[in-house]
Amino acid sequence: MCSAVDTHTGEKVAIKKINDVFEHVSDATRILREIKLLRLLRHPDIVEIKHIMLPPSRREFRDVYVVFELMESDLHQVIKANDDLSPEHYQFFLYQLLRGLKFIHTGIPVIKFLSFSDSDIKPKQFFSYSKCVSS
Repeated sequence: MCSAVDTHTGEKVAIKKINDVFEHVSDATRILREIKLLRLLRHPDIVEIKHIMLPPSRREFRDVYVVFELMESDLHQVIKANDDLSPEHYQFFLYQLLRGLKFIHTGIPVIKFLSFSDSDIKPKQFFSYSKCVSS
């Protein structure tokens, strides 16, 4: 993951490179499912995909670059870097996680078709702005 500036909008974004996307069929299927799911979701507690960058030709199609909104950190980094987090911080993180999960599981009928798996959820997949840990 790296940060960049979108040349069309001037907005700061994060770019995630997914290497050798077609090396394993099961990985390619999971990656496609997650990209399709995230492109459908619009919620304040769910990171937004801005763009998918594809190679100029199909012969060069090995890696996929996914452009996300830029977040300052992920939950894993916040917890690891801050020994002094209060119970209120953890309560706020849990609230955001549950609010996002509720939206995923109740809001859109298409999501059931995509069969999102809660087992894919890890702290590194949750992003955070610094203002939520500065109080």
